[in-house]
Amino acid sequence: MARACWLLVLALGSPAWAADKAPAEPEASAAPGLQVWLQTQPNEAGQTVLLPYVKALQAVQFHASVNVAARGNAGNSRVSQQADLGVPAGQPVLLARIALGLGPHDAYHMDVVLSDLPTYREIARYRIDCY
Repeated sequence: MARACWLLVLALGSPAWAADKAPAEPEASAAPGLQVWLQTQPNEAGQTVLLPYVKALQAVQFHASVNVAARGNAGNSRVSQQADLGVPAGQPVLLARIALGLGPHDAYHMDVVLSDLPTYREIARYRIDCY
C-alpha cells in the first residue's frame, strides 16, 4: 500500500521537503544542514514499520523525541520513543523504529523534535503527515 507523506515544518524555519525513500536538499533555515525524512516498509506481521532518519552536515549530539498518532476504523493509537544520540557529520542516523498495524484507509502523523545535548534546547520540530 502506497502512502503519500508530506513533511511540514512547525517551528524555527527549519528545512521542509517531501519525504519517502531519500532526503531532499534542505532550504536555508535556523538549523542549516539538518535533514529529517521518513522511510516506511512492511514487516512479516503485516504491520507498517516507520523509520525516521536525521542527517547533519556537522557532527552533533541530539535528544530526539518521536511521537506518532494514528487513526482509523479500528480506533486511535499513540506511540512515543525518545533517545540521546550522536550524529556523525554527513551520516544518516535512525531515530526510531515504530511498527503500526495500519488499515488501507488509516492515517497517521509523526512529530519529531530534536533538542541540543546537554541543554535540551529545542533545535528543530517537524511534522510528517501520511494518508
